[in-house]
Amino acid sequence: MNRSYLIYPILAVAVLHAAHTQAATEEEGDSLRQAVYMPQIVVEAPLSRGSSASDLAPIAHTVVDGKEAEKLRITDIKEMSAWAPNLYIPDYGARMTSSVYVRGLGSRIDQPAMGLYVDGIPYLNKNTYDFTLCDISRVAVLRGPQNTLYGRNAMGGVMDIKTLSPLEFQGVRAALEGRNGGYAKARASVYRRKNEHFGLSLALHGSRTDGFYTNVCKQASCDWSNMAGASLRMEGHTRPGLPHNLHWLSTTAVDWVNQGGFPYQQIDETDGHMLPISYDDRCAYNRLMVRQGVTIDCKAGSARLSSATSYTYVSDHMYMDQDFTAVPVFTLQQQQHDHTLGQDFTLKPWHTGKRWQPLTGASIWWRSLHTNAPVVFRRTGIEQLILKPANKGIQMMCPNDTLSMPASELPIGSSFRQQYYGVAAFHNSRLDLSHGWTLSLGGRLEYEGQQFRYDSHSQLTYHISSPDGDIDKAFPASIAGHTTANYLQWAPSAGITYRKGILTWHSSLSRGYKAGGFNTQLFSELVRQQMSDEVIRNYLSLPDKSPEVRKTTRYKPEFSWNAETGIQAEHGRDRAALTFFYTDCRHQQLTVFPEGLQTGRMMTNAGHSRIWGLEAEASKQLGKLWVNCSYGFTHATFLDFPDGTVNHRGKRIPYVPAHTLAAGADYHIALPHPEWLITLHADVRCTGPIWWNEDNSERQAFYALPGASLRVAYRDYSLTVWGRNLSSTRYSTFYFESVGNRFVQRGKPLQWGATLALTI
Repeated sequence: MNRSYLIYPILAVAVLHAAHTQAATEEEGDSLRQAVYMPQIVVEAPLSRGSSASDLAPIAHTVVDGKEAEKLRITDIKEMSAWAPNLYIPDYGARMTSSVYVRGLGSRIDQPAMGLYVDGIPYLNKNTYDFTLCDISRVAVLRGPQNTLYGRNAMGGVMDIKTLSPLEFQGVRAALEGRNGGYAKARASVYRRKNEHFGLSLALHGSRTDGFYTNVCKQASCDWSNMAGASLRMEGHTRPGLPHNLHWLSTTAVDWVNQGGFPYQQIDETDGHMLPISYDDRCAYNRLMVRQGVTIDCKAGSARLSSATSYTYVSDHMYMDQDFTAVPVFTLQQQQHDHTLGQDFTLKPWHTGKRWQPLTGASIWWRSLHTNAPVVFRRTGIEQLILKPANKGIQMMCPNDTLSMPASELPIGSSFRQQYYGVAAFHNSRLDLSHGWTLSLGGRLEYEGQQFRYDSHSQLTYHISSPDGDIDKAFPASIAGHTTANYLQWAPSAGITYRKGILTWHSSLSRGYKAGGFNTQLFSELVRQQMSDEVIRNYLSLPDKSPEVRKTTRYKPEFSWNAETGIQAEHGRDRAALTFFYTDCRHQQLTVFPEGLQTGRMMTNAGHSRIWGLEAEASKQLGKLWVNCSYGFTHATFLDFPDGTVNHRGKRIPYVPAHTLAAGADYHIALPHPEWLITLHADVRCTGPIWWNEDNSERQAFYALPGASLRVAYRDYSLTVWGRNLSSTRYSTFYFESVGNRFVQRGKPLQWGATLALTI
């Protein structure tokens, strides 16, 4: 067994000891130890929208502060699933799988429906969404289109995350954690404020796990993982009173993951029970991600100018047994190199008390993606997917002829170079009318261009046995070329708000959209089909008919009109909100699996879909007891979705849960000794039912996952004992079909562990 993970707790203890020794020798040590990290719930808008709490009021939103995030064990975006109503982020596959569904919108591949911002920096690549977050200060989930307030990927909403600032907290935070499943994690972070105008922080983390799932074919864990990361944050501002007040933030982050993955179980077609995980080829994923972001917020006269510049490099490699069975059918290796650049600007008044509050912004992005994704058909795959259909066609014309292939493997090479580039300009004006009324109008104009170069190729060598004589042939199959796509979109929005005391009512109408793209996953199937057609043409003397690549692989943009109305009441930390929404969606982008013995997956467009529902949230302080809960209901159906065989009109949209429900409670016990504190926490998250396919023949029923924790704190130290899925509920997080077989991934079982933390 690899024991390299032992360095993580050793490193954390070493950093912790050095930092504690240094802090003890400084004059300000006592004051630093008093700055215990205990942020409160503050509804704080993202950098691009200012910092006024009232900015978020007209928008359906959920905010979790850093203290609550620790109790809920939120260390990545998946942990927000269900805690924000109508938000579903399933945990399946590998770390490159970051499917986000919100209010019935979402996708498993290509562009996400929800945008992600961390400390004002956008994440433009969905494959980078699933990473470890350290020292969360606040998570805000804004639901509904945000196209007039944010950059790209904001059709369904935005998740805006803020981490701890060295200008707000100085000291050391560290933790060691262990749990069942062979899990161990260590993290340490140091925050130093050199003077009142400059601070910096360094955070390190590392973890490993044996996992919960076993591949019986190889008698080995298939969801093991090793992860590590580091982030450096430098932050500063000019002296107060200068003509040009300026705040700047630079963040550099490195994230590395090496893991197994794809613990998919086949469904037995005879009685429907789950077979053990059993596949014969390698399944794994590794990724290196490097990010650099710089945000600048400055006052220029009476205006406030904000800038966010980002660069992301991702190098990842995925190994996948695409049939997920113990027989040798076909495999995929996918290696990607991704460079992304982004630049956002916003301009708004410095003072928020004026009657007219305009916000004007621009966003520019460029992304270069190089993918090398060879598919290898192994012996059983050659026989089932190539020889069997070819011989069936041949023997209808020549019953005594037989096609065979001498090779044990048939590789299909695929290389893709994609470039995405775009520019957007947006504006939103808010006009405060009399007697508590506020009117807002906005619009966004966006252009996006895509360049797509593809090269898929193979060499088919086959033998035909015939009474007239045997024939050996070789056929070079190739699909190569270049195509482009251009999109120009306009998205308006309008809203009205009324405030009276602690009550706020809002209504809005907005248009959302998401650009189209190309299905790279289809090219190995096109080459396979080309080779099968070549054999048939050998008999019928048919002309060579190459596939129309642009028409076959391209999918259309997605459009929606979104209406919502809601009311909320806030008094201190107490809050209650109720929102109703309606979405009319055209050309909704869906990931589907071709029927029969075809391979791969593809993005397609549903003709017309309708989504409506409601969201409710409430939180209340009752003495030493703090309770909060959220509920979301989504009714998402197709109004028109013909797939060439049937029309799925009236069916539920796949992967969209009808209900999400979350509730939590905290009770604080103060002991006679003032330096001791005990906190009891309990929560439950419920999701479902979820329909897995377009004809709604497969679904996951409604399920609940209870959790609890006991935290004992003494001065700077705390020990937390916690558990998740305490009921050992069996549920599925993913369903798909491959070459005629059905598969699911089960959710994680009962988890329990302990965390030892220190804040000085």
